[in-house]
Amino acid sequence: MILAVPEEVLHQTTRCDRDMACQKPGWEPCGNIVRKVDGGLLEEKVESARRRACRYHVAYGGGYFCTCPTRIEIHKRYEV
Repeated sequence: MILAVPEEVLHQTTRCDRDMACQKPGWEPCGNIVRKVDGGLLEEKVESARRRACRYHVAYGGGYFCTCPTRIEIHKRYEV
C-alpha cells in the first residue's frame, strides 16, 4: 500500500538518501513510534538490527528520533 502524502510535504524532504522508499509498495517503517514531540519530531523504538543511516534520524539522550517531514506526515495521517 502506498501512503499518500501531499506534494508540498514531499518537496520539504530534501535530504532523503533512500529514494523516498516510504512512497513505494512494500515499505516498512524503521521502528515503532513511541510518541510525537511538538508535532515535528517522532520518537521511535528501533531494534539495533533495523537502525539505518538516515539524514533525518537523530540519536539523542538514549532515544532515537525521526525528523523526516514525510515520515511525520505519514504518522499524522495513518498512525503508522
